[in-house]
Amino acid sequence: MGKGGKGQPDWYGIMAAMASMASWNWGGANNWSKERERVMESDIVGTCVEWKGNYGWLKTEEDFDHPAKEKRDGKIYINKKDIEGTPETLAEGQKIKFKLYADGSGLGA
Repeated sequence: MGKGGKGQPDWYGIMAAMASMASWNWGGANNWSKERERVMESDIVGTCVEWKGNYGWLKTEEDFDHPAKEKRDGKIYINKKDIEGTPETLAEGQKIKFKLYADGSGLGA
């Protein structure tokens, strides 16, 4: 296992690896950026095409031009925590009004 003794993990090695990961550049080219950019100023309407309990995917018929539209077949990510009011869930086929943003991962609501 490591220097921790018989059958014990090498905690020093694990902690050193985690510390080195903290200095990695997780944004930008790696698409892990948390920066959100508004795509449109006005709200748009979309339809829930997939719901997984805590997150899902929307599609919209609204016409907009943005490079992130090419990612994920144009689907727009939505998380349960971003839904205002109750219930904090969606059903497939449900219409929803939202603000469209883009980040390193693609489009989101």
